[in-house]
Amino acid sequence: MIISEKGWVAYPYIWNESQTEAILKVVGGEIEVSFTDYQGKDQVINYIVPNKNQCKTCHNKSETLAPIDMKVQHLNNELDYKSGKANQLTHWTELGKLEGFEGEKAHPAMINYEDKNLPLEERAMAYLDINCSHCHSAAGPASTSGLFLTYDQTDPLKLGVNKIPVAAGNGAGTFDFDIVPGKAYESIITHRMNSTEVGIAMPELGRTTVHKEGVQLIKDWINSMN
Repeated sequence: MIISEKGWVAYPYIWNESQTEAILKVVGGEIEVSFTDYQGKDQVINYIVPNKNQCKTCHNKSETLAPIDMKVQHLNNELDYKSGKANQLTHWTELGKLEGFEGEKAHPAMINYEDKNLPLEERAMAYLDINCSHCHSAAGPASTSGLFLTYDQTDPLKLGVNKIPVAAGNGAGTFDFDIVPGKAYESIITHRMNSTEVGIAMPELGRTTVHKEGVQLIKDWINSMN
């Protein structure tokens, strides 16, 4: 993304096989990607590079093309440095790379959703915030859905509990509500997270595989609801 006098502009580039040069591909493309999953199994997927016009689907804030920002709540935590453990935002401040940080207690902070020793609801909200709330928020491109998945959302209906989707279409499958308490298998959210089919998969762009651990976390959270 490049900032111009008229605002942000997005250009999709694709690296060549030797990783020495990136070529502008306005129409996007498809790339075979190999990786090893958490179980040590080799995986191969065809990653779809969005075209130029599709960039605004996600890079959208109040109907204006914009970067997907880093959020303080996902950076306000400790990391291991050579000098010892330290809050990374405090560390950046001490290095002169960051201004305006008032201390870790003055800002929100997310827990590590992968830590199964931490509360299930807090893990689920941290996962939804970092993966879904950019779109599913008041200023995001999914604002008209009425489904707001920010970490501080407490209204059950806005979280999707017993909520009829606004315009899920085929994405809803045979299900009626975004979240059915105690029944993840009847909830639209997990149905869409667990699919790679165009028109069903959520998010709509940027993935061609299922994050199984994330789906299981949200299923566990929904199943724990009374």
